[in-house]
Amino acid sequence: MHLSPGSVISGGSVIEEGAFVGAGATIIQGIRVGERAIVAAGAVVVDDVAPGVLVKGVPAA
Repeated sequence: MHLSPGSVISGGSVIEEGAFVGAGATIIQGIRVGERAIVAAGAVVVDDVAPGVLVKGVPAA
């Protein structure tokens, strides 16, 4: 897993092996980011991210 500078991971969230969280991204509480998933810089994640998927935007999709 890689957490870039300025990323915010709220309590109870799980970031799985090989996932990438971009700079300034926010992941709200209780979210699961799957293996090898990518969260783009500045994204706000409000739903679980499936393995191998790229999400971006506010809210991230």
